[in-house]
Amino acid sequence: MHKPNYEGVHGALIPQLKTLLVLAVSLQVGGVVAVEPLGQVRFLNCDELTESSGVCFSQQRILWTHNDSGDQPRLFAFDPRGKLLAIVEVSGAKAVDWEDICYFQRDGTSYLAVGDVGDNQSTRDQVQIYLVKEPELDAQVTEPRRLQLPVEAVYSINYPSGPVNCEALAYDPVSQEFLLATKELLRSRFFRIDARRIQGNYKVTADLGQSVLFPLVTAADIRHDGQQLILCGYSSAWGLNRDGNRWDNSNGFVVELPRRRLGESICYHSSGNRLYLTSEFSPTPLFDVPVIASAAISP
Repeated sequence: MHKPNYEGVHGALIPQLKTLLVLAVSLQVGGVVAVEPLGQVRFLNCDELTESSGVCFSQQRILWTHNDSGDQPRLFAFDPRGKLLAIVEVSGAKAVDWEDICYFQRDGTSYLAVGDVGDNQSTRDQVQIYLVKEPELDAQVTEPRRLQLPVEAVYSINYPSGPVNCEALAYDPVSQEFLLATKELLRSRFFRIDARRIQGNYKVTADLGQSVLFPLVTAADIRHDGQQLILCGYSSAWGLNRDGNRWDNSNGFVVELPRRRLGESICYHSSGNRLYLTSEFSPTPLFDVPVIASAAISP
């Protein structure tokens, strides 16, 4: 969503300051890696894309993104230079508050998972993840295509302790789970959902996993080999390497991000050593940021 939710924080300044101090220390010791903040900057050329709020990069070398709340249920496909390839209507989906998108493969088929998970006031009893098959697109087209794709699966999700605000969705290829990272003032809680079902409608309760001290998470992605997670904030990103079934917060690293107006999206390039970012601005900038991979990249 457009503004951080600060409700319920008054009267708790001392605990917050203590937690922020811990966070500040963690960002200076224990494996923090310096990263160059700026790479190439391009623009995504589409007047209908006004508030890019999620982005992913597929094996077809296609960038997929969508608008924030208030738009139709549709996706925009671009090549890495910013050329619009297609606008795809997702039939059978609703767009209450689309916040993030991720890409994964299953049995040779490519899928896009769209997170209709935004809940700035924490009032939604259920949020949704919509699965669609990625269409094959021709990067040489002279005019963008307009397509319609059916929803393959719908996950209707509730949280064990009640509604939470979440803007970050990622797919974990190691555990075959979706990861949802909450957007909170001082920390982010990770919820997990079994993602092995790719057809049908499912009602699920998300499993609470670990928490990390990183504030106001607006997006997330997991590298294609499943060995690294990136969390996006408004001014920086926090990288975590896999440690078994957990993410090692003690040896995380900071990625300083370029200045963006309401930057709420991030994803890995297929190489694993670069990040793509957009912002809720029109024309939509596309930032290409190098990241030092402190965990070895698997093929």
